Amino acid sequence: MDWAIVACFPILAAFAAMIIIAKGLSKNLFKCKHCLKEFNTDWTKLVFVMHSDNEYSIKCPYCNKKDCMIQKN
Repeated sequence: MDWAIVACFPILAAFAAMIIIAKGLSKNLFKCKHCLKEFNTDWTKLVFVMHSDNEYSIKCPYCNKKDCMIQKN
């Protein structure tokens, strides 16, 4: 039984780190590459989103297209 607790700890720690990072990212503005409008998003949408560098595959609330860039505050 002790091995199960030890095995679950890294998984829970990784999930907690993902939540902390997503909450930090949600404080920034995102800019749509298609309509060029800026918007905020909820941290829950950023937890499992695919990203590469500063591009995130979240939907723009204005034009509903993906591939938005993060704007540092």
